[in-house]
Amino acid sequence: MSLPFYRQEKEWEKYGLKASCQTLTNWYMAGALDWLAPICEALKKWFLKEEIAHADETFGQILQRSDGKPATSQA
Repeated sequence: MSLPFYRQEKEWEKYGLKASCQTLTNWYMAGALDWLAPICEALKKWFLKEEIAHADETFGQILQRSDGKPATSQA
C-alpha cells in the first residue's frame, strides 16, 4: 500500500483484519528473507563472476554537507 505499517494497521482494520504493526513488520521481513534473499544471492554470484564492474559516478548535490562546502557544490 506504500504506507507506513502504523497506517496500514488502521487501513486493514477497515476490512476486518486485526494485524498489529509488529505482525505486519514480521510478514514484511519474512517475505524479504523467503523471496528476496535467494534472488540477491543469485545476483551476487553472477556479479562476482564478472571481470569488470561498472559504477555510475554522476555528480549530485548534497544539501547538508559535513565538509563545510556550500550546498550548491557538486559531490
